[in-house]
Amino acid sequence: MVINRDADTEPRLNHPNTTVYCQDTNLLLKHAIDHHERRKPPFLLSNDGKTWCEKMPDKDGVDFIYGGTFFLY
Repeated sequence: MVINRDADTEPRLNHPNTTVYCQDTNLLLKHAIDHHERRKPPFLLSNDGKTWCEKMPDKDGVDFIYGGTFFLY
């Protein structure tokens, strides 16, 4: 798997108060639902294999989920 290291940096430059997760959107959505339903899901490891994703926000804390690349080379 090739990970674009800039993919999680660019949105932060344009929107500095944004939390960016570099992880599969299906896993993030399942994690958010489990968290909302108080199932206490384990923390997710980022796709870089080194960084842990931040805790998912509470209900109404997710404004936008984007799946895909920001850059086309």
